[in-house]
Amino acid sequence: MTCFPDCKGRLSEYAGALVSELAKRREIGSVAVITSSETENPPDLGPMVKVNPLWKPDDPLSILRIVFEVLKLKPDIVHYNLHLAVFGRSRLANIVGLSLPFLTRLLGFRVVTTLHNLPEAIRTEVVGLEKNLINRIGLTLGAKLASSAHALVVLMRSYSRIAPLRYNRRTVYIPHGAWFAGNCTPLDPGAARGYILFIGHIGPHKDIEMLIRAYRRVRRVLPDPPMLYIAGAPHPNLPEAAEVLRNLEVEGVRYLGYVEDREIPILVSGASLIVLPYKTCTGTSGVVHLVAAFGKPIVASDLPEFRELKAEGAGIAIVPHDEEHFADKIVELLRDPRAAEELGERNREFAEKRRWSTVADSYVRLYLDVVARALSPGN
Repeated sequence: MTCFPDCKGRLSEYAGALVSELAKRREIGSVAVITSSETENPPDLGPMVKVNPLWKPDDPLSILRIVFEVLKLKPDIVHYNLHLAVFGRSRLANIVGLSLPFLTRLLGFRVVTTLHNLPEAIRTEVVGLEKNLINRIGLTLGAKLASSAHALVVLMRSYSRIAPLRYNRRTVYIPHGAWFAGNCTPLDPGAARGYILFIGHIGPHKDIEMLIRAYRRVRRVLPDPPMLYIAGAPHPNLPEAAEVLRNLEVEGVRYLGYVEDREIPILVSGASLIVLPYKTCTGTSGVVHLVAAFGKPIVASDLPEFRELKAEGAGIAIVPHDEEHFADKIVELLRDPRAAEELGERNREFAEKRRWSTVADSYVRLYLDVVARALSPGN
């Protein structure tokens, strides 16, 4: 159960890449994908993958259709791909949706949940949730319900230290997959002068305003500064984030809007560096995994998730979250191609270690283990 392409956001990209790999595994007989009504033209992944757009975001009653579909399908494994707001903006819809792993397990099915974020790791006030007791209780309850599976998968190593104590003793760390690994040819860094690129969904936790102030500093320092391209649409849960993009008329800045998947390789290959000015992370960075294989340096805010990815081998220059440090690091990397190239090389190596095929292998092993434990005497 997940959002699925061509739905934009809500973890659909993750699900699309994972299901595409699972469909190649001989251990998997078939995959039934229960997705939201936002999926209108799902990719054709072959006869063993059936996609059913069954539930509507922000509609608690429609979410209950998932339970009836599971009862009808009687699958060997029910896998929920979730974050704490995957069912829309409605708090009621999210609580009902996050309870599905608990309900499904009560009905006797073997359940795996992939939970992309934890309440303890999010600065909730940054993403639009007031920091109060009601919200804290709601988030914790939602995470506990979502985690009440036979196995809980987290995508950050640090989360695997939190989750067993707070949510599920059977927590498994499976890293996020990297797109394009082994299947992209980055441009020679010296072949052409590129641009600075921000890419990803736009929301209040991604500080576009600060990035633009930092870029203005860059333009004052460099005699021939590169353009800043901003690529991405507001997150579907946060349409008000479009406000910062309206009337965006800053010299040297170009807003590209939503970029189709097929255009991402061209866009990223032409960049000199990637910038991620986040105020907080809502899980591991999908953008780092999206762009790493292209061998581009990344400048990111000093946050635990980026520090962990850097420790895991990603080529990220981490700086304090302010315009001066961002501008200084951008100028430094633009003036020192060798330092930029070294970061890019690290990103390519990082992507190769996190191919989606490797991620799918880890899930297959987990599925088989969950089924075997359920069949063993005493279970």
